[in-house]
Amino acid sequence: MRKQTNSEAWEDWATVNPLWSTLTEPTLRETGWDVEHFFETGEQAVGALFAQAAELGLPRQRRRALDFGCGVGRLTRAIAARVPDTVGLDIAPTMIAKARELNAGLSAARFEVHASEGLGEYADGTFDVVVSLFVLQHVPDLGAIEQYLTELVRVLAEGGLAVIQLPYTKPEVASPRTLRARLALRQRIALGLRRSGVSAGFLYRQLGWKPDMPMVAVHQERVRELVSESGGRWGNARLVPGLGRLNAARDAKVTSVSCGSRRNCTAVGFYSDARGRVQGFQVSEVRGRWRTVGQIPGLTSLNTAGYAFVDSVSCVAMRAWLFLMMIEPAGYCLPFTVKAAVA
Repeated sequence: MRKQTNSEAWEDWATVNPLWSTLTEPTLRETGWDVEHFFETGEQAVGALFAQAAELGLPRQRRRALDFGCGVGRLTRAIAARVPDTVGLDIAPTMIAKARELNAGLSAARFEVHASEGLGEYADGTFDVVVSLFVLQHVPDLGAIEQYLTELVRVLAEGGLAVIQLPYTKPEVASPRTLRARLALRQRIALGLRRSGVSAGFLYRQLGWKPDMPMVAVHQERVRELVSESGGRWGNARLVPGLGRLNAARDAKVTSVSCGSRRNCTAVGFYSDARGRVQGFQVSEVRGRWRTVGQIPGLTSLNTAGYAFVDSVSCVAMRAWLFLMMIEPAGYCLPFTVKAAVA
């Protein structure tokens, strides 16, 4: 049976759960996002990006911005508060309609359906700011991802800021083989019903069916090549203080960075210790100085399967951080949260 095309899948997601599919938080799939909180996460993310970029003197100008894969405008709204001419592009017409509804009256932003395979409608250097978070990883064709990445760099103006998120590995989530088989069968049956005309909403609510949401990774060296070939320039990386002594397997990854204010940030991720157990870590920047990396308090005692990682971090206030984590005991992923205050 033919899988859903990417446009079909995201059109269905826009129908059944537009906010959650824009920002997938496991604990909120059933209850859904509170709209105000949902857009607050966008403000936090964009605020952190601009705060970090300001330390580099970027962007030099704030005339036009692009939010590629905007969904319902979670990031677009926050970008538009900083850039007077902001455009959000998305593949799903229903998603764009929802974005226009939720952001009605926002004069600095406009939302458009993007159906082409490139960005040919925009000239070189059109945008001072280009943002694409949690988007390219869901494009099922590697060639298309590489083309979009090249195009996003092409339309960036000299002295502009491009923030593009793209994973270079895919996490393997273990689950019992029989469970995987049952879920796959249910997905195939539900997709068949969808093709016969049964509504996406009914299948989602009654059968637990989910539209396709592929996850694709691109090796970091290939990303560097594409950006460099397109005229982009890389900044200097910063080592995470103290991570070397913990990272026995040399496979540590920073998964998320967020800033409560300028020069006050937190980075989180995971590493493998000397026993091969995956552990989560956090490291904080306080008044411009990065402290030594540390483990998440209490996580070791919960990590019975030896596979825990910090998925994301959101600095909800200058002196409070919210960590969103995933842990996998006995083959199942369980979400949990931790709040911590700055000393």
